[in-house]
Amino acid sequence: MESQTKFVAISNQKGGIGKSAFTVLLASYFHYLKGKNVLVVAKGIFKSIINMDYIFTPIMPDRMAMQSSMSFVATVQNYINLTPGAPLKEIHVFWNRVNIIYYGYEK
Repeated sequence: MESQTKFVAISNQKGGIGKSAFTVLLASYFHYLKGKNVLVVAKGIFKSIINMDYIFTPIMPDRMAMQSSMSFVATVQNYINLTPGAPLKEIHVFWNRVNIIYYGYEK
């Protein structure tokens, strides 16, 4: 049975938060371990992002990065709420670079 194509974005307006690294890992997982065809496109335009099925947003334990990330997520979530029938189904936030948290506990 052929499944429908899913459009997924790893997106955040903050640079250096791990979007590219996570994209490569996720694409490799689906291609090499799950046998799926994967296309990776580097694009940061909001209009492209909101036409995805799912958005995954990495966050990291840094005040400026967190504020930027939450602002981005709130903007996308507002769009979802105000646009019935939008293709975007869900936005997920996940921790990245969590080893930074643990260094604080070791000191």
